[in-house]
Amino acid sequence: MERFEEFLTERRYPKNVSPATIVYYSAFRSWDQYSYGDWKTWIVNLQQAGVSAISINTYICAMNAYWKWAGTGLKVAT
Repeated sequence: MERFEEFLTERRYPKNVSPATIVYYSAFRSWDQYSYGDWKTWIVNLQQAGVSAISINTYICAMNAYWKWAGTGLKVAT
């Protein structure tokens, strides 16, 4: 099983997140491919593109959930 699929399975069953949350997480399937610095740049680009602070914070929360699950030790402050 792909690492990200394992994350989704664990979120879906033991954590019992909603189907909408699984769809939301699925939009970020490539999280494993990015480093902390890449995400900082991505967040700045979202801000410059006019994405709302609330939307950016939800993206950050989702990223942090994945990084915590993956044991990376990374965390973006919201």
